[in-house]
Amino acid sequence: MSQSSEIATRSDAPSAAVDNTTQPLSGAARAALAAGTADSTRRAYASDWEQFTDWCAAVGRPPLPASPETVIEYVTTLTTAPRPSTGRPYGPSSIERAVAAIRTAHRAANVQPPETKGARMVLSGYRDQLARAKDPAARARKAQPAVPARLREMLATLDRDTLAGKRDAALLLLGFASAARVSELVALDVADLVETEQGIEAAVYRLKVKAFTDTAIPYGSKLDTCPVRAA
Repeated sequence: MSQSSEIATRSDAPSAAVDNTTQPLSGAARAALAAGTADSTRRAYASDWEQFTDWCAAVGRPPLPASPETVIEYVTTLTTAPRPSTGRPYGPSSIERAVAAIRTAHRAANVQPPETKGARMVLSGYRDQLARAKDPAARARKAQPAVPARLREMLATLDRDTLAGKRDAALLLLGFASAARVSELVALDVADLVETEQGIEAAVYRLKVKAFTDTAIPYGSKLDTCPVRAA
């Protein structure tokens, strides 16, 4: 048999049928995906999705799958309805997160997420309206970092002759020096701190980027605010 005949024979042979149907994710795969999302984000998305489904039930619209028109109506509602906690409508950042939560819930259920171009146009107009009115809600809120004067005020409330006071002072000073979040700070172990000539080097697990960073913490110029001596 020639080589060309052999190739032809192989190509004519029956092949196993390939199922191109998208299969739902397994529980293990869903858990692995969830592990890549910050706990705070998962909680926020869960709350946003619950609120969306409650609204859908109240107005008689299916939440899953949600139509683009449903998302537009929902976003419009959020720009006008007062929040129970503040008495004011939702800010643009909160509405953006709500839209992301809706799309995420659809993907988790292996359902095509709704197209959100119209909803984002509503949101863009809402943000412009707030900005023209000089409403602070037009800007994303950012947590203000503690300044040295505020840090000293917090330290002054502690009894640093007690173990609890020494512990709290060490946490405050280490957190300030390493710019660590509370959750990152409490996750530190003694093994994560390495003494150096200049102070200590802390291996801080940064939750936002899901990676360790080696953070140099030098000796402080004053004994009462030195993070190295406090640690």
